[in-house]
Amino acid sequence: MKLKDYFSRIKAIKSVMNNLTQERENKILTHLNKVCSKNKPLELSLENSFLTYKSMFVSAIDGVESQGILIDTMMPIEGDARLKPGTDVHISYNYGMSRYKFDTKVKSKVMVQFPAYYLELPQNIISADKRYDYRLPTKKSKPILIDRSGDRILSSLLSKSMIKNFTNDGICIYIPPVTQITEGLNFLSELFSRFFLRLPDSTLTNPIKASCRYIKPAYSSNGYVCGLRFDDINHWDKTKLMNMYDDRKRELRLA
Repeated sequence: MKLKDYFSRIKAIKSVMNNLTQERENKILTHLNKVCSKNKPLELSLENSFLTYKSMFVSAIDGVESQGILIDTMMPIEGDARLKPGTDVHISYNYGMSRYKFDTKVKSKVMVQFPAYYLELPQNIISADKRYDYRLPTKKSKPILIDRSGDRILSSLLSKSMIKNFTNDGICIYIPPVTQITEGLNFLSELFSRFFLRLPDSTLTNPIKASCRYIKPAYSSNGYVCGLRFDDINHWDKTKLMNMYDDRKRELRLA
């Protein structure tokens, strides 16, 4: 291959790649313009943190020199202090019948008619249909409990806690106010590294390992709401949990 032909091919490949990148960015901007036009609420979490904050989409920016999105300030307000320029953030939100999520970075805090945060345009937006991950509320007459026997710290923490809802692969638990949570969120992952679940009809026979995916204030009362994802669960125990999940779906007429 002649050197001239080689450089011509490289130039053609770069042109195709640029066109594909521009097409992808246009699709992302079109989607975000629709989301922002409805000022959809969003949840924002920080890299290496279980804290989740609430905000709202404001507008999508498609400038000649810069592209991105504007979002409102955080709730609770303590989240604003964490959003420094260059901070990696994870955004999730509902639009239509689907749940969307993407990763991006904070560019800066800006002042339009009100304070807002300017985020980089995401490279990719992932869609997940809600029907695969919706949570079901537990039944008051048949609660799911965490077996805390033999663990003094866990027993103390969960003495007034309750599992609010569950899926096939995780649970959402209400935790009363405790100083350990505000002192360090790694405390929760260590705490739930090994525990047992007691179902209404049986106790799962093997310990479960779970990781804390988020923790946020329980706005209806004092305390916290914590989401746990099962990282390691025995196959037979998972089958029991799935059967209970399917039974609960039928009870709620969601199947």
